[in-house]
Amino acid sequence: MNTKLMFSSNSDEYATPQELFDELNSEFKFDLDPCATDENHKCNKYYTMHQDGLTQKWGGV
Repeated sequence: MNTKLMFSSNSDEYATPQELFDELNSEFKFDLDPCATDENHKCNKYYTMHQDGLTQKWGGV
């Protein structure tokens, strides 16, 4: 795991490590990634920083 990049201030966008996502997804079956980029999204439905996923509707996805 590249912790050097994860804890740098080069960006405020950090992807969830795939191993962690896979473990949680096996239990919760996520269908939305509300804080992603076009390159690192983990679900088919996702919001980018520009779309501000925290202000979007999450239900019915």
